Amino acid sequence: MKTLYFGLDPSRYQSSDEVTHFPLISTRPFSYENVKAFFGVAHSHVLFTSRTAVTYYFDYTDVRDKVYLCVGEATAARLADFGVKATHTAEEACGEGVITLLKQLDCDHILYPHSAQARRLLPDYLKGKGTAFALYDTFANTKTLPDLSQFDRFVFTSPSTVEVFRSLCAALPHRDKCEAIGPVTLNALNILFESANLQPNNL
Repeated sequence: MKTLYFGLDPSRYQSSDEVTHFPLISTRPFSYENVKAFFGVAHSHVLFTSRTAVTYYFDYTDVRDKVYLCVGEATAARLADFGVKATHTAEEACGEGVITLLKQLDCDHILYPHSAQARRLLPDYLKGKGTAFALYDTFANTKTLPDLSQFDRFVFTSPSTVEVFRSLCAALPHRDKCEAIGPVTLNALNILFESANLQPNNL
């Protein structure tokens, strides 16, 4: 069995298949000059909803004494790579799960660094409770897709990977060959397959 993995990092993907990494997106942090004011905001908690945000955040600060909140175990594991333990991790690894967690906590002020393409759900929820800011940008790797017929499974890790895939492919593989990581990505994948612009083929 051969799997084509479209996300940024397949290292935590559990599979006995032969996995080919074909990232459809890349990320780039905004310059420190553009975001340094946010790091100076008084806060008690830091919220991370991606491994990428953790990486770029600690590229810009040595602070390790906050309460750290994570969207899921993968993000918490990336936090541990920087010698920091997640204080709380949402039970459901999505924005809605984070809101459920936040409602259970007493937070003075939350700092939320995120992708420029992040859903508005959390930034809107944090108004008056914290400071949300775009720490990095996500953009498409516009390249030619490999021969999809050579693969048995396709793994999408974010709505962005679904969007880029949609822009690059002329015909969809079978739906049961496609795996989405997380409920938000699953919703984006379902919308893709409901589209009238792309039709399933016999891949």
